[in-house]
Amino acid sequence: MRLLQFLIVIVLLLSNSLYSQQRCSDVELLPGDDNLLEYGLDSTSHWWAITSPFSDRYRLYVDGKKHGDFLNVSKPIFSHYEGKQWGAFVQQNDGLWDMIINDSLYKLESMKPTEIAFSTNSTAFAFSSMKSNFEEVYFGNKLYEVINRVSRLVVSPEGRRLAYVMQQGNLQTLYVNGNEVETFPEISVIGFFYDGSIIYTARQGNQWNVYKNDEQISITYQSISNATMNRFGTTVAVSAQQLNNQAVIWLFSEEYNQPILSQPFDGITSLTLHPSKAVVMAECRRNDQRIVTIQFTEMGGGLSNSKPTFTVGGEQYYFLTCENICSMVIDGVRRILNNRIEFHQNFSTAVKPNGKTFSISSSSSLVVRYIEKDELYSGMILNNMTPPRYNWRTDRYEALGSIQQRLYLLSCKPE
Repeated sequence: MRLLQFLIVIVLLLSNSLYSQQRCSDVELLPGDDNLLEYGLDSTSHWWAITSPFSDRYRLYVDGKKHGDFLNVSKPIFSHYEGKQWGAFVQQNDGLWDMIINDSLYKLESMKPTEIAFSTNSTAFAFSSMKSNFEEVYFGNKLYEVINRVSRLVVSPEGRRLAYVMQQGNLQTLYVNGNEVETFPEISVIGFFYDGSIIYTARQGNQWNVYKNDEQISITYQSISNATMNRFGTTVAVSAQQLNNQAVIWLFSEEYNQPILSQPFDGITSLTLHPSKAVVMAECRRNDQRIVTIQFTEMGGGLSNSKPTFTVGGEQYYFLTCENICSMVIDGVRRILNNRIEFHQNFSTAVKPNGKTFSISSSSSLVVRYIEKDELYSGMILNNMTPPRYNWRTDRYEALGSIQQRLYLLSCKPE
């Protein structure tokens, strides 16, 4: 009898392994000839890795193409959403830094590169580097000499405008294409609206407001944080602390005649905007209770929650929540997960829009679980897994993992 039970277990294990092999595949990206230092996936379809063939030399790989050897190299930056462009800074043997954009080398001959920024439509980019006591900012065929820049470089969605903030004594000045817009004691750029106007927050004394060009479009708040704008520049959301210390979500969009506010919370952790609609999600806190909201409709959260996220086209929303047990919430429907799933340290998941499965990276593999039933399948066993992504171009869940300096791309077919 025990022998029969043992054989049944073996058959079940082999069947599950065979099924996983049919659903999942692995591709060796790098053979382990160099020391593998860092690697990652962008949000679209690219992968990258930094290796060290010698103690003082570094190589950069993007989608399998090698760049190097260099004295140093920065992590690559990919253009938002479309992923059609990428850039990285590289340090040559003479100690000076240059830049790679889409496999092309640009000579900077700089002692200190600073930033690369892309437009959301992937058609334009800006980059900067230090020269003596000032910074050179390149945008299209323009060169701006900037002193004491205190903001990131912000390129408009269509790639025709560039914004940044400079510190000038006790004041900060917002510039667009090299022209002064406004000056305040403190400014934080959010982004360009679809009509070309610049959206930003600014402090005057102890009071903060949201501005569109020179027009104040919000009431006064004690502080403003977690500002975000969607990819098309049609919706803006911030978390704002009112004068009574309670926090609210402030939403501004062309779809509404005026900004709309949420109910007050004790705190707001994160904001996520729908890619095209005026819909906001957030993780909030009220009376020690964690709450996840979607367009101000509240749902209970656990002690730990992943950042609420939309699928790539905004078809669905989802988040992972854990307390005594963990659950996956998709479009408000909660599915309790069993204890067989070991979650990645950053608590992230990937979901195919309107599919039957979702994906989680454990510490050792890419795991796919069915939404409606307690069944899962996974890829090969590796170390140091990246968070998963759903690649809509290939209709695959994907993650990177390594073992003995070798880098692999794991992918699983969803149903």
